[in-house]
This record gives sequence, C-alpha cells and structure tokens, in this order.
Amino acid sequence: MAFAISSLVSKKDKFNMVHIQNATLAGGVAVGTSADMMIQPWGAILIGMTAGIISVIGFTWITPFMGHKLKIHDTCGVNNLHGMPAILAAIVSAVAAALATHEQYGDGLYGGFPMRAPTNTSHLEGDISPGEDWTAGKQAGHQLAALMVTLLIAVVGGSLTGLFLKIPLCDPPRDNQMFDDDDYWDVPEDEGYLLTTQGNASKNGESRM
Repeated sequence: MAFAISSLVSKKDKFNMVHIQNATLAGGVAVGTSADMMIQPWGAILIGMTAGIISVIGFTWITPFMGHKLKIHDTCGVNNLHGMPAILAAIVSAVAAALATHEQYGDGLYGGFPMRAPTNTSHLEGDISPGEDWTAGKQAGHQLAALMVTLLIAVVGGSLTGLFLKIPLCDPPRDNQMFDDDDYWDVPEDEGYLLTTQGNASKNGESRM
C-alpha cells in the first residue's frame, strides 16, 4: 500500500524512498498497542495499510503545512513515523478493548485487562488478582483517556521545553546555525577529503617502498 500511495502522490509516478522506509516502520508502531490482542490477521493487515497511508500523506502534505503555516519544523519526519501512527495505535487499542470478550480470551482476558476481572476471583483458575469488574466499553474509554493525557503531556512538555531553550541563558542557535553542528560537536572532515587524503597517503607509502 505504501508503494501504491507513494507512486500516486509523486509527480513523476515514482516511488519515494523516504515514504517506503518510514511507512514500513509506521506499521509496526501502529500495531504495537494491540499486538497482544486478538485482532486477527486481516486486522493486522488493515492497521499496517492504514499506517502506511497516513505516513505517506504526512510526508507529502502535513509536514510541509506544519513548516510553512505553523512554523513547526519536523527535522526527521517524527510525526509521520511515530506521532500519527501512535495515535492510530491508541484508537485501535480502544476498539480492540471494546470488542474483547471472555468467550474469545478466556480467563486470559484479565491478564491483558486487569480491571475487567471480577471483584471476587476465587472461582477463576490461576493466580488472577481481583479487579473492578469493568465493562468492555469502560476499558475502551480509559484507553482513549490515556491517549488524551499522553497528547497533553507531549504538547505541554514540548512547548515548555521549546520556550526554555529559547531563553538567552541557554545560548540558542541562530538561524544560520540550525543545520551546522560545528559549534557543538566534533564533526569529521568531508568524506571526499578523507578519501583523497587516504589515497595520497597510500601512494606516498608505495613510493617509499
């Protein structure tokens, strides 16, 4: 699916390697929260295809929009690989939790969703701790609530970090330093220069012999 969408959005009908590489990983991100649930093979395929589509769309339209309109620079396309697929994963986990039944999982249901266990577990086999007898719907609601809390922490925490790094005390980099690491890192010489230097050294060694 990632290959198909990448070709469709390309002006030259060609594949974009950035799309393919990131969409492949996005599928794993999206299925991560429901990997231990009974989503069935067709469900895993559907989740992976959706994540691939979202990732390609992100690189094609959302990242440029964020950069030009919102002035948010996504250096490595993290939103397309981890951000949006992770939101999809949280939604999938809520759907899977809402559909989970004791008939499907048996007593193993209470291992994945401890709060769904009955308050009295003496009649159950195995070492199952008492829960609060949550319904499937309540469990799904808490899954979505966790998504909202995570997004809140990410937005507030990221914003505060950005504001803190902009104060003069932190010596924020100037615009012309954004992609130049020389001020903070020991950067190796240009690869071409190193190859030329090594080649000259080899020739000098041969001439001495």
